[in-house]
Amino acid sequence: MAVRVTGRLAGYTTTSKASAATVAVRLGTLRTAAPTIAGTTAVGSRITARPGTWTAGTAFSYQWYADGRAISRATASTYAIASTQLGKRISVRVIGRKSGYLTVVRTSAATARAPKVATPSISGTAAVGSRLTARPGTWTTGTVFSYQWYANGTAISRATASTLAVTSSRIGAAITVKVTGRKSGYASVAKTSKATLRVPKAVTPTVSGSRYVTRVLTAKPGAWTAGTAFTYQWYANGRAISRATKATLKLGTAQAGKKISVRVTGRKSGYTTVSRTSAATGVIGYPSRTTPASLWNCPSWAPIKGNASSMIYHMPGQRFYNATQPEDCFRTETAARAAGYRKAKV
Repeated sequence: MAVRVTGRLAGYTTTSKASAATVAVRLGTLRTAAPTIAGTTAVGSRITARPGTWTAGTAFSYQWYADGRAISRATASTYAIASTQLGKRISVRVIGRKSGYLTVVRTSAATARAPKVATPSISGTAAVGSRLTARPGTWTTGTVFSYQWYANGTAISRATASTLAVTSSRIGAAITVKVTGRKSGYASVAKTSKATLRVPKAVTPTVSGSRYVTRVLTAKPGAWTAGTAFTYQWYANGRAISRATKATLKLGTAQAGKKISVRVTGRKSGYTTVSRTSAATGVIGYPSRTTPASLWNCPSWAPIKGNASSMIYHMPGQRFYNATQPEDCFRTETAARAAGYRKAKV
């Protein structure tokens, strides 16, 4: 460095004098590091430039590259990999600046190629006895997948197939699956599915009650997850009975000769809704004795009228049949006699 001084005064010659030069001024050398890239190299993911350890106070600027070509406007410390970078290798250039020091440019190593990935999903019912299936979605063609299933975030031992049989040990757990995709020359990527609803405790219901027309059957759900709310649908020979949606079913003539079952559906917030169907009953029959259908009439399937005051029963076609108000109705004469009645003479 040197300085020249020029002096001016009216009537005098203008004169310049230069000083002697100083010794050479040297800029400092920054301590630098090779930058690295953190994050998953995949379309849709965000990666981050890590400059490493430089001289304290260094200011950084960035430029991202795809296959060695600068990506327009990609000058932040992070970069969300766009679909236009599919199959390309990503690198980042870091520029370090500090007053009194030489500016330094360092470039990271390139990543593996960026694959196309998708968030996997789970198909199937998260309930004991069901099988869940991992659906990877659409990835770069030729990707090979591996799987790991989780219950409440904890890896399930040896659950590394694309399907999972839900056992009773999973009751109360929400299930997820992590899918890892690999292809030569591309970055390996792991993506985790959204969690299922929790697996409920559910059992097969049973049916109690007498299997006769006019009697009542009752659905017994059994022991489910505490707080489960139930709904019901009754069936005759496998066909839904119209409006039979209560916990009990009064058997009518339409059910005679058929087998009855009930489907119980359990619902609880945060848990999978599950339906279980009981075993079918035996064939529904008619009772040997029943109550009158009305003041003067017995049901058609139990037409014998029993008069309790006289303990006499009247058969259809007998003289006083239509004039008799029955207290009991019988299906057969044998049933009437077994109840202590005797037959009218006329």
